[in-house]
Amino acid sequence: MKHQKNHTDNIILNAGEGREDKCRTMTAIFKADENETNEKYNISEWWLEAISGGLGTHLHEDNDEVFYV
Repeated sequence: MKHQKNHTDNIILNAGEGREDKCRTMTAIFKADENETNEKYNISEWWLEAISGGLGTHLHEDNDEVFYV
């Protein structure tokens, strides 16, 4: 069963907090995803090792994306 938050609920996280997922040379910290946002958006923080090439070119057709480097 998915937990759905009300659209008026606030999500407050300190630096480094969130659901962490490690994948080879990358670490994702999910701050808010579909369960918390009624499937409207998600926010995640990604850390890549200096030698990492990342995921490579790919496309998310149904997503608008914002990057902060």
